[in-house]
Amino acid sequence: MTPHIRLFWGFDTQPQQAELLACQQRLASPDSGPGVPAVNLHLTLLFLGSVPLGTLEALIQLTNSTLARLPLSPMALTLDHSGLFPRAKAGWVGPSQVPEALQRLESSLRAAVSEAGWPLDPRPYRPHVTLFRKARALASADIPPITLNLEQLYLYESVSTPLGVRYHPRASWSLIQHHRQARGEA
Repeated sequence: MTPHIRLFWGFDTQPQQAELLACQQRLASPDSGPGVPAVNLHLTLLFLGSVPLGTLEALIQLTNSTLARLPLSPMALTLDHSGLFPRAKAGWVGPSQVPEALQRLESSLRAAVSEAGWPLDPRPYRPHVTLFRKARALASADIPPITLNLEQLYLYESVSTPLGVRYHPRASWSLIQHHRQARGEA
């Protein structure tokens, strides 16, 4: 049997971890479910799901070729509202405005993955940072805006451990370096 791994593209939120944890505390309620551990906070770009381990290199190459065709640069994304995905039971914070460049990046990777024959969730992209799992409701609270600086794209592997799920980067791409190269800078 071929081993499989669970993969997704996303952005690290480590620089804003304290702000996200404070937001998590503001939104916590008896029905919010357990908070996502600080180490797992991230912004998902595109979830691939379970893929054969042998396709990892092909996905890295697909990402390289897709990014090479895009006018990318670092982006700022402001998380300014919260919500609940009832079916997934996930409490989240997200942006009221999605930068066009982020939408273009997601749709370009989605198209490349689809053309390569991998099935994807057809729902539209809704950038968010999941703060709670098994949530039924969040506390009604104003949240201060949190700005994420999206400078490094990662291909993460979702690994189940006895202590819960952990996300491990398998590859990364610097949007800063990509922008410099596109402008002919060193």
